[in-house]
Amino acid sequence: MTLLSHLGRPTVGFPSYVLRRLPRAVVEPPDLPSSPEEVAMREAEFAVVQHYATEDQQRRVEAMSGVRARDGRRRIWMEFDETAGSALCGGPEPGEQC
Repeated sequence: MTLLSHLGRPTVGFPSYVLRRLPRAVVEPPDLPSSPEEVAMREAEFAVVQHYATEDQQRRVEAMSGVRARDGRRRIWMEFDETAGSALCGGPEPGEQC
């Protein structure tokens, strides 16, 4: 007669290695950040959720909140860097560098 364990698996007639649960491989999602900007974006999003974000992080995450595509979110994030750079050097004309 075959006995069933508390999980409903047969316990007689199967090798012990079949009954053990094998560890599963950890699969990393393909959408992990791959550039320093994307790492900063992810950290800012966590900071906003955890309520310790700086004002700059809050503004950037709020601006990105309406965009779902990764490229669009990155573009918005980078626009903040461009406007900050132009404000620091006095706002150069297009094509002019600080």
